[in-house]
Amino acid sequence: MRKLKYFLFLLLFALIISGCAKQNIEQTTGENKPTTPLSSENGVYIISSENDLLRISENPDANYKLGADIKINAFMPIGRREVDKNKNFSFGGTLDGNGHKITIANLCESKNLLPDENEKKYSYAALFANIKESGNVKNLFVEAFFDINSSNSLIGGIAGSNLGEISNCQIKLSGKINGDSNFIGGITGSGDNINRSSAFIDFEINGNFCYAGGLTGAGAKIINSYSSGNIKLSGTQDNLAGGISASSMASIGSCYSKVDITLSGSNSYAGGIAGFVEGYGTIENCVVLGDITFQNNASANRIVGDFLKWENKGPGTYNPNTPEIPFKNNYSILINEILKPDLKYDTYGLDFMYNPPQKSDFEKIGFKFGNNNESPWIFDNTNFVPLLYFEN
Repeated sequence: MRKLKYFLFLLLFALIISGCAKQNIEQTTGENKPTTPLSSENGVYIISSENDLLRISENPDANYKLGADIKINAFMPIGRREVDKNKNFSFGGTLDGNGHKITIANLCESKNLLPDENEKKYSYAALFANIKESGNVKNLFVEAFFDINSSNSLIGGIAGSNLGEISNCQIKLSGKINGDSNFIGGITGSGDNINRSSAFIDFEINGNFCYAGGLTGAGAKIINSYSSGNIKLSGTQDNLAGGISASSMASIGSCYSKVDITLSGSNSYAGGIAGFVEGYGTIENCVVLGDITFQNNASANRIVGDFLKWENKGPGTYNPNTPEIPFKNNYSILINEILKPDLKYDTYGLDFMYNPPQKSDFEKIGFKFGNNNESPWIFDNTNFVPLLYFEN
């Protein structure tokens, strides 16, 4: 029986690997490329299959809309540069999920991308490798799994790297990665501009110099969004983990995290909202509902693991005694009115709410409840958490 189980495991693993290899061949060489044009409505192309989805790279600045749910066995990100290294296939159009779901059994890693300005070759595992400033992804549900052994990777449910806008999206992303200098987030590996979106995550990460966040590995400008799940980040040094973002240089507001974080390694930091904040980053009107466990010389705080403020547009240590404190009106669950003695709690803009929290607790710090984009929250009275109005 044990031999049979082991054989079945090897067979499943081989099928997953071969699926990624086959996907790489087809997307790189154009093998099995369809020749019929995409259907369209009022200038918007309709995406109803995996082949339709892959064809976005033919015209990455056009507008698209899903016409059906799509299930995919193995998928490499749209916008990889292997096809023609003289072209930039970053997505700059609009993808309207139209309430449909893309399910990816195995999110495959791209290879051999052009080096960035720092001469590092980054790989991507996401729906899109890159979304540029004009790109817009909305009303989309993505569920995906990854199992990767690599360094210098950007992994996210929607984008490896995002400079555009992502809104009204739901992500379920789980997986394992072994390697150094990886950026992993429920929605983006790195990037800004996430609004009214959620991510349910389960990450197991082994490496150093890694960034793992509930919504993004590095980035901010996040509002009216939340994350839930688990991050387990194991290494010996220099790791960051955050319930919303591992590292932030901009604003995070009206968000909450119910992510449980386990972190290890020297010079490593975890925070219920952000692992590290620098520059002019701010965190306001946020709530932490998850727990943090840290070991092997790692450090953690309930809201922010650590921060560094730039003084006069140059590097300098932020002084928490100055009036300009960038963390305001943030809350954390107070369990049985006793602080855990093994966890260092923030003193910067932190207050506590009782467990379980009520709708009124979120209302008093600025969460707007309704049934539209302006008042996007509804309250789940069974699990005592806010949800976004479009979530089922």
